[in-house]
Amino acid sequence: MYIEQETIDNIKSQSDIVEIIGEYLSLRRRGSNFIALSPFTNEKTPSFVVSPEKQIFKDFSSGKAGNVFRFLMEINGMSFPESVELVANRIGVQLKKNKADPKKQNKLEKLREINNLVSDFYTKQLKDKSKAKGKRGGFALEYFIKRGFNYKTIVEWGLGYSPDDWESTHKYLSKAGYDDEILLESGILAKSARGTIYDRFRGRAIFPIKDYLGRIIGFGGRQLEDDKKSAKYVNSPSGPLYDKSNSLYGISHAKNEMRNKGETILVEGYADVISLHQAGIKNVVASSGTALTGGQIDLITRYSNKIYFIYDSDDAGVKAAGKGLDTALEGGLEVRVVHLPEGEDPDSVIQNQGKNTFNSYLGDALDFVAFKVRAFKRNHSLDSARDKSDLIRSLVGSVHKISDTLQHDHYISRIAQELALSSNQIDIVYSESKMIKSRNQKDDQHKSKAKHSPDDAQFNLAENTSLAQARSSLGKTFKLIDNIPAEEQCVLRYALQDFANLKNLSEYDFSDKYVQSQETKNIFKIVYKYENNSGSIFDEIESDDEIGNMYKDLIAGFIIFPLDMPLKMAEAFNLSTEFDLLAELKIAVIKLAIAHYEKEQEKYLNLHNSKINDSDFSINFLNLLKEARAWEEKYQKIIDQDG
Repeated sequence: MYIEQETIDNIKSQSDIVEIIGEYLSLRRRGSNFIALSPFTNEKTPSFVVSPEKQIFKDFSSGKAGNVFRFLMEINGMSFPESVELVANRIGVQLKKNKADPKKQNKLEKLREINNLVSDFYTKQLKDKSKAKGKRGGFALEYFIKRGFNYKTIVEWGLGYSPDDWESTHKYLSKAGYDDEILLESGILAKSARGTIYDRFRGRAIFPIKDYLGRIIGFGGRQLEDDKKSAKYVNSPSGPLYDKSNSLYGISHAKNEMRNKGETILVEGYADVISLHQAGIKNVVASSGTALTGGQIDLITRYSNKIYFIYDSDDAGVKAAGKGLDTALEGGLEVRVVHLPEGEDPDSVIQNQGKNTFNSYLGDALDFVAFKVRAFKRNHSLDSARDKSDLIRSLVGSVHKISDTLQHDHYISRIAQELALSSNQIDIVYSESKMIKSRNQKDDQHKSKAKHSPDDAQFNLAENTSLAQARSSLGKTFKLIDNIPAEEQCVLRYALQDFANLKNLSEYDFSDKYVQSQETKNIFKIVYKYENNSGSIFDEIESDDEIGNMYKDLIAGFIIFPLDMPLKMAEAFNLSTEFDLLAELKIAVIKLAIAHYEKEQEKYLNLHNSKINDSDFSINFLNLLKEARAWEEKYQKIIDQDG
């Protein structure tokens, strides 16, 4: 989809980057900016910065940076047009769209349109009783009503029905202009071993599966009547839009409540999710019968920091929960496991016992230590030394999945408490903990070395200076800034605001020869490459792959923190008056000039000490003195004027 630049600029100018990013991250104000923990790295100190004045963000932890569209592209994995469309819809701007020609659309656009089209088809079939009765008996609508779903819920979740024959859906989509190749790739159709094409979900109740943006990415089809000859559930296969390991059923409905509560309830099935939402418990998603994956954890941690596992209480459910909780701990989530009575699931509890009873089960949720001990006891005896040591080793291993090491002592104490360990046994547990910690550190070092490549320092300047360090945090960037002389900091924070400022430096009698630090010289060398451009210095630097990460971070620091820099010009000049940026610039340039001329004088004296009467030297020396005194007078005049 092509969008005119004027339209893009209009949408960007009307949007509020703080408000939009605030829907994904917990922002807090710092000076004139907002900060948050990086959503792209597992950091403990905030390095993600949003500038409302410039409508940009910079993640000093991962290096990602840009405007509101770039953030949405990074966080949502979407294309640029999709990000523009998302912001446009949010602010109420209508984008011009021509009716899509299936022959000209790209594959993803076709697949999205097919999913929307067939979903509408399924919902229409559900409402038509003359069509909604399967040959094997049962109305789809009656099935949903028997499950306890009211009409509002059925509409809200887009529930439907696929006709119980081999070709109805196929004919409908073919008539709309889509060929078999793209329909097979969508997963709506399937091909038999004999090569016959048929409707994958025929005769089933339909549950559309959506991503966190509410876009349909696949479908789940449920038998209307249990038939052991076929699977109870049939899901869309993995494809360009649907990846089960990176999807959570109900995420688009649940994400706001997940963010508000900071908690996520994870269940197994579609009906569990819908029943709980209908009952007013809306921070619920489903892993759709799979053990929790790293991709699903990434989705959850965008919106919450605590997870409640609710799996079936049979051995398979307990095993799935055990695998998932380690993944959740590693992802930084606080873990609780809810135990339901044998034979019950969230849907049955809500339907038969009500919301209050379900909430009481949540209140009795176990931490991962208690859950693992209880699960272990199902099939093992703690009287066995070998079994007990295996359990302790497993528990300590889970503790070390937690990146916040301050929590480790707490959970080691919980292990001791649950297993009634003696003081000597607790010492052994701590020894095991240290061994695991040491092993993990060695593994991390090995991985780090394997990932390291000379290509990391792509810009030669970054390789040849003290800035050639690994990216770490916003704090590291401020330390690098602090190493630059105060007067040079002032010039940089003025010059890097925009190209007009960079060009105007000469009007304030600034010269590159005044610069002493290598870092400042390199920064000017970088930005002067773009001085004839009309865009943003920030955008130019961030999009240049030849510039090293540390210089990108350093320049971004000067741009984003023009007034919050660790620079105290008044103290540097023994003044009590606070200067604005322009006044600070004038004084900084004068101080740099004086320092430069003083060094030049010293150079001449050292070189010509034995020829102090040399006429050429005398003329040069007198000229230097004259220029230095002129700078001193100019400097004093500004001091007198400003305070």
